[in-house]
Amino acid sequence: MVSHLLPATYFIKIARGIVIRGADFVDLWQPVTALLAISIVLIAASARAFKKTVS
Repeated sequence: MVSHLLPATYFIKIARGIVIRGADFVDLWQPVTALLAISIVLIAASARAFKKTVS
């Protein structure tokens, strides 16, 4: 359960898919989408924290 919150989990799935299987985006859309969602949440949280520090 906790591993699904870590970006490295999805990065490893993507890297293995490309290197070992030669997978394309169609095969890897789920981990890519998960990585995008995690990055959007983290960027939004960091922007909000930075805004509080500046003001």
